[in-house]
Amino acid sequence: MTDDQDQQALHAAADVVVRLIAEGKHDEAVDRMVNTRAAPGVSRELLIRTIISTGQHYQHVATTRAALDAFERVKKSDKPSESYYYDVANGYQVLYDQGRGPRGEHAFEFGPEVNTAIRYFERAATTPEAWTNLGNLLDSVGRPLEAISAYRAALDLDRDFGMAWGNWGITVEHLASSGQYSGGLLLEAHRLLQEAIDRPASVEAVGGLDALLDFVDVSDSIEAHFDEYGQGGVVHDHHRHDPRDDSADSDFVKYFTTMCLERDLYLNLHVMDQKAEASVGDSYFPTIVMAVGGQDDYRDLILRINEIRESFATARYLVARSQYVDDDTRQVSEQTTLVNTLDYAVSNLYVGLLKAAYKEAFSTLDKLAVLVNHYLGIGHAESGVYYGTVWFAPDAVDGERRIAEPVGAAGYQLFGTYLLCLELRGSRYSSLRNAMTHRYARVYRYGPVEKGGYDFDRLVDLTAEVLLKVKCAVIYVTQYIAKTEQSKAAGDRALPLPAWTGQNLDLWE
Repeated sequence: MTDDQDQQALHAAADVVVRLIAEGKHDEAVDRMVNTRAAPGVSRELLIRTIISTGQHYQHVATTRAALDAFERVKKSDKPSESYYYDVANGYQVLYDQGRGPRGEHAFEFGPEVNTAIRYFERAATTPEAWTNLGNLLDSVGRPLEAISAYRAALDLDRDFGMAWGNWGITVEHLASSGQYSGGLLLEAHRLLQEAIDRPASVEAVGGLDALLDFVDVSDSIEAHFDEYGQGGVVHDHHRHDPRDDSADSDFVKYFTTMCLERDLYLNLHVMDQKAEASVGDSYFPTIVMAVGGQDDYRDLILRINEIRESFATARYLVARSQYVDDDTRQVSEQTTLVNTLDYAVSNLYVGLLKAAYKEAFSTLDKLAVLVNHYLGIGHAESGVYYGTVWFAPDAVDGERRIAEPVGAAGYQLFGTYLLCLELRGSRYSSLRNAMTHRYARVYRYGPVEKGGYDFDRLVDLTAEVLLKVKCAVIYVTQYIAKTEQSKAAGDRALPLPAWTGQNLDLWE
């Protein structure tokens, strides 16, 4: 058959499926795709991918859903390629875009679909297109910090991929509204957008002229913002950040700082330059504006946030201590005289510190859930709520997972944190936490790792991965609270309530 004949055969097969969907025969349409036999110009994979594209083009939810249902039935036997996963991930993203509603009022109904899209994009993550689309999805659901990581990964593969530069700039521009480093973030966004604008052919090849014009518009709006304050020239200056001087730090502090920067574990929005002094430390704390007379609520809120930050910082410190070998820790560990079973499993203070860090990371997430429950007035008993249940209505019957009304009303600003928790609930991460807390987790440093055990270095990586997710969740939730309080105080007598972040360390001297 000729190429034209192949195309005609594919279109004919697709038309049959689309007609079935239009007639409300979802199951029959799925069966038709699943049972497609390879023929000239037509294969099951090609047909499913064509139907996904058709649903995307016509913004038709039922068409997109049918194609994705067909894929889920055949993926084990078909062993999809990375490009196939990429198309399917785009399909799940389109399904979310089609169904979330103009104001995001239905976003929480698509949690599983979004997490499936994230998982499939990661399986296709060998191209800058896949990483950029993953970043776009993460940003659209309220996970900007993770979106930035995805854009960076795209540019690691292709420094001239304009869409990654531009969308990274858009994400940073949105972050500038948080209050911390707002001016610096706007300047960084402008720089990133210029990187995209300087690559017009790359941008247009993927996003078309409209994408390029969007980048230009946002760049111009940033310039106008600085013009308004008489600082128009600043966007064209070369901005240098003060480098960190660690010459007076101890070896452990240098090690700890390097670990936090490399793993991105500081509660900090200085995303411009990791080597800068401003990038070091937990400086993130949103400016909270409350109505006059709300000081008691403010104190209660800050005490709860401080408890969360303290727990996170402790977990992170324990990770560093678990890897830093020194005479004091070694001698204290030797005093425990744990039995060596000769199977290469290790049970010592270093391993115990790492396990404690892992469990404390999850405890931080549970404390964040208690904060969400309290702040939104969801109604769960504090003694029983945790990160996996706080999002659902407390009056739901057994087995029902209905999003609590205050959670749904929060929209995108909590949707990202909800998705993070959905990823962790029932995952290998939470299974390991449960094993450590209630049973055991055997760790190996050298030699073969027995079935069910964990390599020490791999456990370090897993702990850092969990901590990064927790860091993002903490920032997303506190940003939501700050913006909510600011909007509640608008039009009324209001005042910013500054929080001094000194830690009273003189009490310990």
